[in-house]
Amino acid sequence: MMGTFAGAAYGAFIASIWGYLPQEYYFGAIIAGIAPISFIAALYPSFRIAPITVAIVLFSDTAHNMSPLVYAEHRVMEIGVGCLIGLVVSLTVLPSRAHRVLANAASTVLGTYADLLTKLLDVAAGKLDYTEVEKQHADIRAAIGRMEMVGEDATRERKSKLTDEPDPDPILRMIRRLRFDLVIIGRAVMHPLPATVAQALTPPLTAVAAESSALLRMAADTLSGKPEIKVPESMEIAYGAFSAAIAELHRTHALAPLTEGETGRVFTLSFSLEQLHQNLRDLVARANEFGGEDDTVTTG
Repeated sequence: MMGTFAGAAYGAFIASIWGYLPQEYYFGAIIAGIAPISFIAALYPSFRIAPITVAIVLFSDTAHNMSPLVYAEHRVMEIGVGCLIGLVVSLTVLPSRAHRVLANAASTVLGTYADLLTKLLDVAAGKLDYTEVEKQHADIRAAIGRMEMVGEDATRERKSKLTDEPDPDPILRMIRRLRFDLVIIGRAVMHPLPATVAQALTPPLTAVAAESSALLRMAADTLSGKPEIKVPESMEIAYGAFSAAIAELHRTHALAPLTEGETGRVFTLSFSLEQLHQNLRDLVARANEFGGEDDTVTTG
C-alpha cells in the first residue's frame, strides 16, 4: 500500500505536467518519473511496487481517458481492495503462522544434525568413510536455506504485530553455531584418528556422539511442540569422560610421536567438541523458549 500510494501520487504529478511539455521533452519526463522512485525503492523494499505504479499511471491507455489524479485514485483503490482481501483471508481463512512452520523446519535441521554427528564420530573411529557424510552436508545446507526463508517471514509477522510468538533470531543463531561446530568437527575427522589416540578416545567419543545426538533429537521434539527438556546428566558425564581422556593423553605424552598434522587434528577435535558441548547446553534454553509447551525455561 505504501508503494502504491507513493507511486500513484508521484505518477499523477508527472502525468499532470506531461501534457504541458513539448514532445521532445517526453523522454526526460519518463526518466524524471521512473528514476527517482526507483532509487527510493532500491533503498526501501516496502516501496518496491512504486516504480511499477508510476509506469502504469504514465503509460496505461485507460489513464489517457481520464485525469491523472482520478486514475491514480482508482489505482490506489484497486490495490487497497486487493490488500484488504488478502489480509482478511490470511488472518481468517488460511491463518498459517510462520512461527510454527519455522519451528518444524528447525526441528528437521536438528534431526539431520544428530545423524551427521553420529557419522562424523564414526569416521573418527575408523568405522565409516568420510565420503559417506558429504551428501548430508549438502542436504543440511539446503534445509538451512529453507529455514532462513521461513525465519524472515516469522520476523516480519512479529514486526507487523500479527503474532506475539518468541523472537526467531535466537534459535536461528543457535542452529548456525551448531552448524559451524559440525563443520569444524568434520575437518578434524576427515581421516581416522591415529591408532594410539583412537584407542584412548573411541569409547568416550562414542558416548559423546550418542548423548549429543540424543539431545539434538530431544530439542527437535521440543521445537515440534513437545514438553520442555533439560540437559541430561549422562551427557555431562560423557563430555567429562572425553575431557579426562584428552588430559590423560597429554599427561602420558601420547601425542609426542604424532606428526604436526595429526596433533593439530586432535587439538581441533577437542576444541570443537568443547564448543559443541556449550552450544548444546544453550540449545536447550533456546528450544524451550521457542517451542516448548511450558513458559519456564528448564536447564540442567
